[in-house]
Amino acid sequence: MSSTDRIYHLNLNALRNRIKAKYLTLFFINVVFLTLSYSRLPEPNTNFLGFILTLLCVILIIFFRNYERQIVILSHTGLIITPKTLKQLGPNEKCSEVELSDLREIKVDTLFGFTRFILLFENSKKFTFFNILESEDFLRDLSLASGVEIKRTKRNHIKLISKLIMIYLPSAVTIILTGYEESRVTIDVFYLILNLNSIFFVYNLSERKFEGGISNRSSGRIMAILILFLFYQIFQVF
Repeated sequence: MSSTDRIYHLNLNALRNRIKAKYLTLFFINVVFLTLSYSRLPEPNTNFLGFILTLLCVILIIFFRNYERQIVILSHTGLIITPKTLKQLGPNEKCSEVELSDLREIKVDTLFGFTRFILLFENSKKFTFFNILESEDFLRDLSLASGVEIKRTKRNHIKLISKLIMIYLPSAVTIILTGYEESRVTIDVFYLILNLNSIFFVYNLSERKFEGGISNRSSGRIMAILILFLFYQIFQVF
């Protein structure tokens, strides 16, 4: 087997930790949401508490099954570079491939501590991979086979921090106002403003607004969760 036909596997340990963190975060959000719902009851309700605990158990089981399924898929995933194609191996001996002649751009950056590879093809096709083992060899072989140069993206951390400060400034002002009775600003209002600021921050951190940001798909999912929680907050406050 020549060097261009070698199989590149994913760093399964790093991806496993990433997926765990994702599901733990989602589970924590569900716990907070349901806990707030229970705390709003005028008096303790054992039936509703039992429903919440049952629902959390169901959510935990669903997350665990999804986690196992993703690990199985990733453990069977591999990339093969041939002189003309890039092949992606999957479970059950599935294999998909794309023509390297259609490859237009190779981007490499880091996202939340993980190395990310973004391949842009004609007709707006886009493939994203995280933490490929022997990544430098993979990039070298891919660049040689496709004739496309590698573009390494470095984030402007000063710009990111300045955006973070500006977006969360209303939250900082609101939490200060909660300390003054004359303002009539409650802690619930602060949480609502904080959630609004978080929605704007996630939007500005997406690829459409910030080079090297999180994918539009991921930012859309996070924003959808935050917006649903926002509706709940508005209902509670007003």
